Amino acid sequence: MGDFDYQEEKFVLGRKMLLLRRNTDYSTELSHAFDEFGVALAELDRTELTDFSLHLVQQLEKFMFSPDIDDPDNLGQWKKKVQKASDEELYALAGTIDELTNWFIRINDG
Repeated sequence: MGDFDYQEEKFVLGRKMLLLRRNTDYSTELSHAFDEFGVALAELDRTELTDFSLHLVQQLEKFMFSPDIDDPDNLGQWKKKVQKASDEELYALAGTIDELTNWFIRINDG
């Protein structure tokens, strides 16, 4: 199994941003966390992932990178996506983030 230290660092930081919300606007916090997740995923060697972890990555990316969001106010596509998401979608997203973060931690702790 590969070295996922960078991904672990970014996902732990992103998850911490969500848990330690300082802002009542959840979309702002989640968009900041997405910044961390985005750089972690850009550097990810997917050939080293298990089927389970690859599925989690694909679920997260499906939510993060949807081209169908109109952002005329230039708020940021991720922020707009979160604002339009249902409670069920956000709950599922939180579970995906948590599971993927924990997977990186488990793999690195070996």
